[in-house]
Amino acid sequence: MSSVARIFVVLNLVLAVAFLVAASTFLGLNNDYKGKFEGEKAGRAADGERHALQVSEKDASLAKVSGDLNTARQQSADLESRSTNLQSQVVSLEASGKTKDTQIADLTRANTEHAGAIERLRSDNNRLATANTDLDAKQRDAVARMDKAVGDLDAEQKKNLDANNNIAGLEKDVVKLKDDVSSRDLLIDFAKSKGIDFENIMVMAPVKGQVVNADNALKLVQANVGSNSGVKRGYVLDIVRGGTYIGRFRVDTVGPTYCAGLITLLDQGQQVQAADTVTNTLN
Repeated sequence: MSSVARIFVVLNLVLAVAFLVAASTFLGLNNDYKGKFEGEKAGRAADGERHALQVSEKDASLAKVSGDLNTARQQSADLESRSTNLQSQVVSLEASGKTKDTQIADLTRANTEHAGAIERLRSDNNRLATANTDLDAKQRDAVARMDKAVGDLDAEQKKNLDANNNIAGLEKDVVKLKDDVSSRDLLIDFAKSKGIDFENIMVMAPVKGQVVNADNALKLVQANVGSNSGVKRGYVLDIVRGGTYIGRFRVDTVGPTYCAGLITLLDQGQQVQAADTVTNTLN
């Protein structure tokens, strides 16, 4: 039972008790009055005037009691009205309480759903953090592979550049060799036109001498070795300076102690100088 209902019951009990007290008081006063009236009537006939006064007083008391009873009845009616109002308020409060219980239930359910949503969000955040970590690791691995690929590409490009440079050098060597072959073919044809037969030339004996004169502009060289040293027309002698290879010339003119000829090969950046060594024993 709610507190308002208990208050209503207590008020009803109070009104009932007040009514009983008033009724008991009235009956008691009435009984006392009748006894005294009979006693006074039987025993005190002479005191009629005083008794009449007392009767008046009793009547006044009775009227007062009646007024009090009416007041009590009015108060009871007021209390009943207030009780009715209180009952209405109790009903309203109970309805409001039910509404609040419903709202509390809705809020509790909403809080439960909100907590579930928060938990799902936390789980999603954890999965996202894990995915980000994996993605960072994959990105670092991809960057490392890319750096390695770039390094390998640079190395391959350098190798290709070196190979291209080597190919260019080889092509230059091929061109130079072709030029040498062409020059030699021209020299052979020129020698043949001068009556020199290379096929009948005997194997050269070891020759070693020095350059006496050189004209690099005209590509002419004179050395201090001749027929006395076994040099013959058409011989090819190499020119060196210490451990440096200078070039090569073909003998066109031969004397007992000298020979002269045309420079057929000159190493890059070199010039023939007097005192350079001439020899046929390099190969």
